[in-house]
Order: sequence, then structure tokens, then C-alpha cells
Amino acid sequence: MKSLTMLTIVLGGSLFFDLVGQPINVGTIQQQIPLIFKFNHIDSVASNTLLADLVNNNRMYLDYVVKNNSYVDYSEVKRQSVGRNIDSIFAKHLIADSVFNFYFLESAYFFLSSQKKTINGYPPREKLIVSKNQLLSIASKFFYAENIRGARISWKVCAGINGYRQSAMNLDRMHLVEAFCFMTVFKFLFSPEYTYEKRFSEKMGEINQSISKAAAEKKTINLEVIREDMYAHMVGDKSLELALISEYEKKKEILNFKIVD
Repeated sequence: MKSLTMLTIVLGGSLFFDLVGQPINVGTIQQQIPLIFKFNHIDSVASNTLLADLVNNNRMYLDYVVKNNSYVDYSEVKRQSVGRNIDSIFAKHLIADSVFNFYFLESAYFFLSSQKKTINGYPPREKLIVSKNQLLSIASKFFYAENIRGARISWKVCAGINGYRQSAMNLDRMHLVEAFCFMTVFKFLFSPEYTYEKRFSEKMGEINQSISKAAAEKKTINLEVIREDMYAHMVGDKSLELALISEYEKKKEILNFKIVD
């Protein structure tokens, strides 16, 4: 892959600078990667760091990006890190990863744009147009029926595999909308302010009962039908909608999409 750090074109005749007076370009953004992305977690950064507010207030968002939108081979990182700093090796792999850079640079671009800054040499981006129904449909995929064990379904919420985890990394900008939905669902999952986890649990119990009955009657159980049933249930959940819209209103300036109905 050609080094992204070589992109230093000046757009509109103006240069933008970071907090210590250095021009903000693709290389500047990539220099933030070792500060933020550790092998096992997203690290908080000092308040005077270029992307501080993006990182410190959206760590689950970035966690989703790095775990679902990169080609980094974690086993290879471990192999190369014997006797060396694993976080440093991991960061080098991320910097060289064109898929990860596609998403991380776009996230940085919209965050900096909210501060009236831009990345010199980085092509301007328009925000994606997303409807409320699209947002809910994406969020619903994080309430996932993983498999059938005996006469019961094994369920996952924002953990491990989900309805998007197996999708191809095809440089689709909607993956950042998924990251926002993941962050929001996880953030408010057990919040007394929103009840979508309770509604999910009730539906889960209802489905498990129907599965037990079907198993007793030796009927065929279609896992994909069960998944779609749960997705449709969560799309119609008003509490989940309120959580997503509330979080969107707080963060819309830094997101790569806008809601238009």
C-alpha cells in the first residue's frame, strides 16, 4: 500500500494546524493511532491531544471500528510481539492497514470538521443520508440469535458475533453508522432511562418458549426466521428509537451521517 503520509496537498489555499502548531495532514492523524489503539483496548488520551474529545467520549465507537473494520491479524501481532511491545506492533499493523485507515480517517475528518478544521490533502466528505428506520434496522442487528442449543437459543447483545460481524469489509461508509449504533445500544443497555433491554428480554423469553414447544413437537426450527423476528421487534421499540435519536442529537456534528426522514 502506498504510504498515506505522503498526501500533503493544500486545499483551498489554507493549511490547518494541530494544537502545537503543526499542519494537520493524513500523517498527523496516523500519528495518533499508537496513542489511542492498544492491543486489548482503546486508551483515553490527554485533553490537549488532537483527537481527545473524539476518543475520550466515544471509545466504544472506536472499539467497533478497529475490531470490525481492519485486516489486522491478531495472532500475527502476538507472534511478532514476543519479547517486544505488543501495543507498538499492533499500532504499526493498523497504520499499514488501508481498510482501517479508510474508516479512522473519515471519523477524524468529521470530528475535526466540527471544530472548523480539516485534514490537509484529505478529500472532503459529504454526510450520508440515513432515515430513522434505517438507523433502527442497523441497531436491531445487535440483538442477535447466535445459535440453537438443545431447545434454547443462545443470544448476544453487542458482544462477539452479531448480525453485521460476518459482513464483508467493502469500504462501505455505513459501517460508521453501525459503529454509532453499537456504541449507543451498549451505552444505554441497562440504563433506567431506556427500557429496550427489558423488551428484548421479554421477546427472548417468548421466542425461547416457542422453540421449546417446537422442539417437543419435533418441528423444524429456522434460526434465520428467529433472527428476523427479533430484528423486527427491536425496530419497533420506541425506547431504542429514543436512545438512538437522543445520542445522535448530542453527537451529530462529529458523525459521518445525518438523519433525514
